[in-house]
Amino acid sequence: MLLRTLSLIYGFCVTLTISAQDYPQNYFRNPLDIPVSLAGNFGEIRPNHFHAGLDLKTGQEGLKVHAAADGYVSRIKVSPTGYGKVVYITHPNGYVTVYGHLSRFSGALTKYARDAQYSNENYEIELFPKEGELPVSKGDIIALSGNTGNSGGPHVHFEIRDAKTEYPINPLLFGLNVPDTVKPVIRSLVIYPIGPGSRVNNSNKPLHIIPGGGKKQTEPAPIVLSGSCAFGIQTNDRENKSGENQVYSIEVQCDGKTIYRADMKSIGFSESRFVNAYADFSEKKTSGQTIQRCFLIKNNPLGIYKDVADSGRISLKNDGSKHTFRFIVKDFPGNSRTAELVCTGGPAAEQTLPMPACHSCFQPFSFRQPDILQVEIPAGAMYEDYVFVCVPQSPKLHPAYTTEFRLMNETVPLQDNITLRLKTTGLDSVSALQAVVVKEEKNGSLSSFGGTWSAGWMTVQTKEFGTYGIVLDKTPPALSLTYPAAVKNGRARLVKGKQIQLSVSDNLSGLKSYRAAIDGKWVLMEYEPKQKRLSIDTDDAGIFSGEHELEVEAMDGVKNKSVIRFNFLKE
Repeated sequence: MLLRTLSLIYGFCVTLTISAQDYPQNYFRNPLDIPVSLAGNFGEIRPNHFHAGLDLKTGQEGLKVHAAADGYVSRIKVSPTGYGKVVYITHPNGYVTVYGHLSRFSGALTKYARDAQYSNENYEIELFPKEGELPVSKGDIIALSGNTGNSGGPHVHFEIRDAKTEYPINPLLFGLNVPDTVKPVIRSLVIYPIGPGSRVNNSNKPLHIIPGGGKKQTEPAPIVLSGSCAFGIQTNDRENKSGENQVYSIEVQCDGKTIYRADMKSIGFSESRFVNAYADFSEKKTSGQTIQRCFLIKNNPLGIYKDVADSGRISLKNDGSKHTFRFIVKDFPGNSRTAELVCTGGPAAEQTLPMPACHSCFQPFSFRQPDILQVEIPAGAMYEDYVFVCVPQSPKLHPAYTTEFRLMNETVPLQDNITLRLKTTGLDSVSALQAVVVKEEKNGSLSSFGGTWSAGWMTVQTKEFGTYGIVLDKTPPALSLTYPAAVKNGRARLVKGKQIQLSVSDNLSGLKSYRAAIDGKWVLMEYEPKQKRLSIDTDDAGIFSGEHELEVEAMDGVKNKSVIRFNFLKE
C-alpha cells in the first residue's frame, strides 16, 4: 500500500506542477514546412503505452525537418526499433523537443553520428552531445523525414518534454495550430459490475450500450444498478484532416456533479505502461474494442485524473429514485460530445459461492511446483488483486523439453516483468545453447522470449501471461542478396547511385547482430526490420569505383550464423 500511496502522491504533484505552468505560446514552430495534420495525437492508447507526442503527417519521406526553436542537440539515437533515427534538442526555456522516425540527419549531425557509428563499428548508437557542440537556431534543417523504427508509415514523431523531469507534455498546449472543428464521437458506453454482489440489469457481466444522440439507445431507461458499479467509454476524435485520434478529456457527472475526469496534458514514461490500467486490456484482447475506464482500478498511479469521487465507482440506493449520468468528451480546442444514461438502484445479489483465495497486487507472490515450475510475481506487477492460475497443458511442442503450462490468461495484463523458471528434460549444456522459451499464440505461431539455461532450468522474464514451453532454434537467419544480382562469373555489377540490399529474417529467436565488411574493412549497414532489409550505401561509405569483395554476417539470438560473400564491380 505504501508503493501505491507514494505513486499517487508523485503523480498528483506532477499534475499540479504542470497545471500551474504558463506554457509559452508560439515559441516552438511547426517542424515541417507543410500545415500540421495529425496521424496520431498525444495520449493515444497504443499497445502497452500512451503515445507521448504528435505524429505529423508527411505523406512521403524526405521532407525537411526544422529545429522548432533555438537550442542545442543534446541527444542523437539510431535504432532499428523505437523512434528509429531521432534527434533531441534542449532549449533555453526549459523544454526539450524530440523528432523521431527520420530518414537521415542533416548538416553537422550527419558527420557527428556517422563518425560514432564507424568508431563503434555499429549501426545502433546513442550519443549525448554537450552544450555548445551542436548548436541550432530556430528553423535550421536538422534532418529529413522518414519511416524508420517502429513506424507504420512516413511521418515525424514530435514531442515536447520538460527538461528537468523528462515528462512529455501535450504539444498542443504550446500553441501549435491544428485546424479542428470536428466534434468527438461516443461509440458506446459500458457499465461494469464491481464486486461479487454487483449487478447491471440483474447480470454480473458488463453491459455495452450505444447511447442516444442520432442513434437509438440500445438499452431502455432506467438501467438498474445493484451494488458497486463503474463506467467505461469508447470514444475518439478527429481533426479536420486526420483519422481517428484520442480525445483530450473525459468527464462523468452524476446528477450534475462531476464524479470523474481525466485529461491528456502530460504522461511520464514511468507511467506509460499504466495504459493497461486506464484502458480495458481484456476487452481489447477479446473484441478489439478500446474501452477507456472511467474509474480507477487498484494499481493505477496515473496523474491524469481530477475530481474522481470514490475512485469513480457508484452505489445507488435501492429507493426507486432515478439518476442521470452525463458523459462529456472534448477535444483540445473544446469541441464536445455528450451522452446520457438514466439509472436507478436495485438490491445487491447475495453471494452464495465461496470466494477463492485472492493475492494482493501490492505484495510479491511466489509459486512452486517442485522439479517442474517456479513463478515469481513482484509487488506492483499486477494491476488488480488476483487469483493465481497455473494449469498444465497437453504438449503441442515436439519434442517436449519441459512440461507446458498456461499461466493465468493472456487477457490479463502485466505492468512489470515476472520471472518464469521451467525444469528442462532432454537438454544438456550443449543443446541448451539453442533452447528458447516460447509462448504459444492463438494462431498457432510461437513467440520467442529467449531465456538462460543453468543446472537443468530455463529462466526467463516476461510481461505476458499465456502458455509457455521450450523449443530448440537450430535455424540460422535467412540471408540473401536482392541487389545487385550476381552474374555468371560470380561478380555482381553495382550501378552508380544504387545501394547494395539484402533480405534478412529469422524464424524464432530473432536477429541479434549483423555486420558487413568490404575488402575486409567494416562498413556501415542499415537494418530496416519492417522491410526485413539490410542496405549499404557504398558512396556514403567512401567505396570507390572498381572491383570489391563484400562479406555480410547475420546472427540470431542463440548464435546461429549466416554468412554471404561475393564480389561486385562498382561503376
